[in-house]
Amino acid sequence: MRTILTIILLMAAGIVYGQTSPQITVSTEKVKVNGEVMLVHKVKGGETLFSISRAYNVAIEEIVRRNESLKAGLKEGSTIYIPSAADRQTVPAPVKEARPAAGAPDMNSGKTGNTAASGKSWGKTLGERLKIGGLAGKKGKGGTVLPSGYDTKQYSKKKHTVKWYEKIEDVAAKYKVPVDAIVELNSLETTAIKKKQVLYIPNDAFLMLMAQNAVQEEDQPAQEAVAEEVGTVGDVAEEEVAGIAFDGNVDLTYILPLNLKDTLGPNSSFMDFYAGAMLAVEKLSHTDNKVTANIVDQLMFSSIEELVASGAVYGKKTIIGPVRPADIEKVLEATDGKGIVISPMDQNSERLADGNPSFYQAPPAAKAQQKGIAELLASRCTASGNAVLIYEASGADTALVRTAKETLAAKGIAFSTLSYGILEGREILGKMSGYMKPETENLVLVLSNSEAFVSDVVRNLNLICTNPVEENRRSITLFGLPRWRNFETIEVDYFHRMNLHLSLPYFVDYTRENVKDFLMKYRALYNSEPTPFAFQGYDVTMHAYEILRGNAASIQSGTLQMNGLYTNDAGNGHTNTGTRNIMYNNDYTISVIE
Repeated sequence: MRTILTIILLMAAGIVYGQTSPQITVSTEKVKVNGEVMLVHKVKGGETLFSISRAYNVAIEEIVRRNESLKAGLKEGSTIYIPSAADRQTVPAPVKEARPAAGAPDMNSGKTGNTAASGKSWGKTLGERLKIGGLAGKKGKGGTVLPSGYDTKQYSKKKHTVKWYEKIEDVAAKYKVPVDAIVELNSLETTAIKKKQVLYIPNDAFLMLMAQNAVQEEDQPAQEAVAEEVGTVGDVAEEEVAGIAFDGNVDLTYILPLNLKDTLGPNSSFMDFYAGAMLAVEKLSHTDNKVTANIVDQLMFSSIEELVASGAVYGKKTIIGPVRPADIEKVLEATDGKGIVISPMDQNSERLADGNPSFYQAPPAAKAQQKGIAELLASRCTASGNAVLIYEASGADTALVRTAKETLAAKGIAFSTLSYGILEGREILGKMSGYMKPETENLVLVLSNSEAFVSDVVRNLNLICTNPVEENRRSITLFGLPRWRNFETIEVDYFHRMNLHLSLPYFVDYTRENVKDFLMKYRALYNSEPTPFAFQGYDVTMHAYEILRGNAASIQSGTLQMNGLYTNDAGNGHTNTGTRNIMYNNDYTISVIE
């Protein structure tokens, strides 16, 4: 079993800045794009095009030419494609030279073959060679020759004095230059800087000089080819989702507003979602699939447009997020159907399904819940059963009532309707009693989200089913709406007495073994109790996995709080109609209706 798990744990403690330039790991993951074999490189903090080109021994222009996203700049967390050995133009190696004797400066070309955190040439940077010749600190062409050997007038555009709160990454971002370039120009041994330290900021001439002279370590062996078949864009695999073939690679990219840069700490709800998602990723890593999880903090960017321009969504197979429908819409436009996009939390994103076949709405929308409760009533209604719909006369729930009527009619269920105003008060009891039939089960669906109205209806129904006069007593099974679980003025005894049925978007059954296993792992790893956001993060990740495998039409086993029953019309996206049905029992327990 071959599993690969890449998880970036962004803990609330904050970001720890490294004290040296990051070591770039050369990727061995390959894909074929437009007939060309590419290596897939995930950009990490502190990396630059210069350092990446040096690590892979490929010219910068070759990388830029194959990655349109780089026109907006290199961004941490993005994915870029590097041409493999057979298809790339390598950085020209330096001409072999005799090592100069100590004290003899080598001023042949004015080039440097090494930076503070790069591979080596034959051993000396230009700055080191100048120091050997005793030129460091002397005047150059109108400027000062730094200890690194570079002339400030020729290669620096500004002098910056470090403030107490700044790190080198902040300085680099301020002047829009790579960290590597500041390190090289100022001959820094590490990326650690201190208050009042003076840094020279490299100009375009210096950046060009670095790009032209990037070299690998001398005599570096060629990278061996990966002994596995390289997937080709357009190949047909066993399953295909929205035109995307599943090749066994589960590549998940989460776009969440974690707010990790805030000094007050990250957003706890979305961090909980992330924590739950990572437990699902860990579980998937034990399958026969290659699993990769990438996290993008949306609030690290000034806008969703900047995030998209960074290349963070480019070439991604499965994107979970963003949260807001307007932001999801921008991501859908950027991916252009080349990867699936899953809305993880907002039920109002359902509208984005129109004309977007690669879109998946994970949370069941309100209409799915309304249809679900009507279908649940229909499934419980026998030939002798009596179905009654009760709703407020004000017309506040017109759409809700229409959906229920249409659903029951489509199922062939006969029903009667009762509507009244809340001001009718106790006068309604006799009228309501007339709708309840003796010696049969009365299935009553109350179509309202008004706590005052629902309270009045339920109180009257309770009086009917507990009438002290046995011949006037009626058997009632109550059907309601998800929001009722938040009502505070209704006696919960009524719900259990009348076996309230609900069709919910989310419900956690704590008696299930998979839920117990999740709780145990979550508590052990995070030392806290999971919130609904944590359960949702786990379930959305499991949904993504099943969607990729072609099982979107039936996702139940293995989830914690949300089923998956994705449906779509031709040419449109997929919406989840997989609600969870529950019943309040007479013994004050709540059970899931399978």
